[in-house]
Amino acid sequence: MALMRLSAVEAKLTWGAVPTDLDLHAWVADSSGKHHIYYGQMGSLDAPPYAQLDRDDRGGNGNESIKIKGEGWESITIAVENFSKEVPFSRSRAAIRIRLGAKSDVVMRVPESGVGEWWHAVTINNRDEVEVLHRLSDGPPAEM
Repeated sequence: MALMRLSAVEAKLTWGAVPTDLDLHAWVADSSGKHHIYYGQMGSLDAPPYAQLDRDDRGGNGNESIKIKGEGWESITIAVENFSKEVPFSRSRAAIRIRLGAKSDVVMRVPESGVGEWWHAVTINNRDEVEVLHRLSDGPPAEM
C-alpha cells in the first residue's frame, strides 16, 4: 500500500514581547536542490518549492507562519533564529505548532536550557516521519 502524502505542512511560530525579532526558517529539499524559505526569500505557494513565509514580524509579541504544499518535497527542516538577541532564547516564550495535514499537530516550546542563537525544531521526511530535534545551537541546522 502506498503512503499518503501530507496535503500540507504549516509551521507557526509565536513569542513574547522580548526579543522583538525571532525569524522562522524552513529548508525544503526537492529534486532540484535545497530551498531556504525565510525573511530574505519568502517563497510562493504557486512556484517551486511551493512554500511561503507569511510575514517578517519584528515588533515583539510576534507570529510568523510558513506553509508548504504537500507535493514534490523530499524533506523539510524547521528552525528559528533569535535575530534581535535582546534576551537568551530560553527567555523568549517562543512556541512552534507544526500542523501535518490531517495528522496530529506537533507543539513545542523553546528549550529552557542550552545556549545558542538558533532553535532547531524538527525535520520531516518524505515518508511523513517527524524527527524532533528540539535543541539550541550557535548556527542553522548543519545539513543546510
